[in-house]
Amino acid sequence: MNSPLLGLDVGLKRTGVALSESGIIVQPLLVLEAKPPHLTNVVREVVKLVQEYEIKTLVVGMPNTSDDGTTAQALKVESIISQLEDALGRLPKPPLLEKVNEFGSSIDARELYPNDPIDSASAAIILQTYIDTQV
Repeated sequence: MNSPLLGLDVGLKRTGVALSESGIIVQPLLVLEAKPPHLTNVVREVVKLVQEYEIKTLVVGMPNTSDDGTTAQALKVESIISQLEDALGRLPKPPLLEKVNEFGSSIDARELYPNDPIDSASAAIILQTYIDTQV
């Protein structure tokens, strides 16, 4: 497993961020506020976090249906992922970017992380889902 890992629950208003430095334990980290109509500030902040924590794998939640069908929101997230890939591609050692279906992550997040902001808690669920599939 390529750790440390950063998980994102991308939204048009807020993006939740979670971290796993060990590749085993995940913790909600923070919430980034978007400044529409562009999300360049979110992309910039994610790049800073990737550098600060020396992230090897970036995991982004995709708002797909339960059977992995594409939604309108998923198409918007793909646009943001494209911006992230461009920005991260300029780094000396860009992280691997993985996508995970985030279906149901908000429900699980409320249950497992009741004291954390829902966005970063959802990012933690997304990241944990990815880690669990790697074992």
